[in-house]
Amino acid sequence: MLLPKLDRLARSLAIQEHVLGRLWEVETTVRSADPAEDHYLATGDDPDDPTRTLIRQVIGAVAQFERAQIRLRLRSGRRRKIAAHGWAGGVEPYGWTNEREQRILADARALRADGLTWRATAHTLNQRGDFKRSGTDWTDTELCRAVNRANERPAQPHRVA
Repeated sequence: MLLPKLDRLARSLAIQEHVLGRLWEVETTVRSADPAEDHYLATGDDPDDPTRTLIRQVIGAVAQFERAQIRLRLRSGRRRKIAAHGWAGGVEPYGWTNEREQRILADARALRADGLTWRATAHTLNQRGDFKRSGTDWTDTELCRAVNRANERPAQPHRVA
């Protein structure tokens, strides 16, 4: 088995060592395209050379640390974006900025306030041609979710000029 680099095998030291152990058990040769790493993989564990195991595990531990750092940066960035804008990516929730969508959701709220069920509200909107963003009919569940999500939108933060 040829790896571009050892950290491509696994980003967890425990998984890396388990997979390597299983591969060596079935007498599979594991090689790295990185010559600096290849020495620590090619012959497997050697009880007479514990340094080989140590270096390989340090490389695996560094890969695990790097992956944890990436997760931390992504999670922190998502939290900052949610705090600033209310969502962290993907398609913007229905009715958050689009005026037509906001009008449809306001109409849905008014119909609900008049006592209509979610199903009847969705049917009424569909009959009027007030469809989802995709142009397809509303279902009661989708309409309820869109209205509730729009109600949960945080206020936009003040921008200091």
